[in-house]
Amino acid sequence: MFCWLLVASALSAAPGCTKDTDCKGERICEAGKCVNPPARDVAPPEAADAGVALSEPPLPPPPPPPPTGPNPADYPKVTRLNGVTCVETLGGDGQVQKDCRAEGAAYTGAPRDEQESPPVGTTERRRGETEEERSNLVGDFAAMGTLGLAVAGPGVGIGPGFGLHASLGGRLSESAALGGMLNGQFLFGGGTVIAVTLAPALRLGDVGHATLALGPALIVAMVGGLGTGTALAGSFIIHGGIPLAGGFGVHPHFGVTFWSGGAIFTFSFGFGGSLF
Repeated sequence: MFCWLLVASALSAAPGCTKDTDCKGERICEAGKCVNPPARDVAPPEAADAGVALSEPPLPPPPPPPPTGPNPADYPKVTRLNGVTCVETLGGDGQVQKDCRAEGAAYTGAPRDEQESPPVGTTERRRGETEEERSNLVGDFAAMGTLGLAVAGPGVGIGPGFGLHASLGGRLSESAALGGMLNGQFLFGGGTVIAVTLAPALRLGDVGHATLALGPALIVAMVGGLGTGTALAGSFIIHGGIPLAGGFGVHPHFGVTFWSGGAIFTFSFGFGGSLF
């Protein structure tokens, strides 16, 4: 009996554990006792390796800057300035190319680089042409078929005929010129009427244009209901130029020639050329 008491006393005096494996579960051995491990904050391995504390997520990178070159979605496009029309396209190298023509002319199909520009102090009018290279003169010449109405006293006559027209002027601006007009109208039917006008003229427009003239006229060789002889008269004329190609086009013409004894109204339409 005494021996069992000695054994129990020895066991109660011995420590509860000597190493961590003597403890069950997650407990560890501390001072001979199995205890739960102390709680502690453990940084993620990547943060611990970097030696930095945890922080807020990094900001996203800034957006890329907008492109500074031409936007392909904007091409091809058409621009118009001072009677010149250009088709702009974007080449394979990203450069803008232009194909330009004057109103009424055909496209060449040859591209022109955007960097090309006329010399300083000049104004580009047409492809490869500058204001310094252009003539300051503009004019028209045309042959026209005519239908005329002549009224003199009790006589009225309507007859066919033909007309010849010429005008020449100097530029005042991009779309205006001042000069003179020489115009002849020849009417037949119940007699012959010749009306010749030489008057100052104002041209408005560039390629397509209208020329207005107001001034003296001479009526000669009047035969039939209008009488016979000559008379001084005055005329008001509107002459138009509608270009087709190569400086040539159609020319509508309206004129009124009046004198003390009556008036002649003429409408003509023909073909001729223009010096732009």
